[in-house]
Amino acid sequence: MAVASADDEAYVSALGVQHVLPRDEPRRLVEAVRKIAPNGVDRAFDAALVGAPLLGAVRDGGGFLSAVEAVAPAPERGITVTGVHAKPNTTQLTDLVRRVAAGELTTRIADVLPIEHGAEAHRRLEAGGLRGKLVLTY
Repeated sequence: MAVASADDEAYVSALGVQHVLPRDEPRRLVEAVRKIAPNGVDRAFDAALVGAPLLGAVRDGGGFLSAVEAVAPAPERGITVTGVHAKPNTTQLTDLVRRVAAGELTTRIADVLPIEHGAEAHRRLEAGGLRGKLVLTY
């Protein structure tokens, strides 16, 4: 089960996801999850930063992981809420680069910009709506 915009539904389905849910409205997202899992899901990973509304899709006593620690919602109904706090790890990053180069992992690139355009990249990220990653080069 995954969340995606309408434009990305086919892409996400092609990755093997059985149920692609709408990202545009958290209430509809929770309703869609409840149709598939009437008692709620055991765990949810909030990579789309939906936040507190998504807790409605998690069963009492379940788990919730936010992709950004600062926007993790307050726990409720016995749900354990955790936020990710990324730390640099050269070994893991080197392995990821190797796997991408070997074709084991793929990603979509929205744009490649010179490092001097870092501020522009941040503005674009904050504006949202990117389909893929921004890559900075120097």
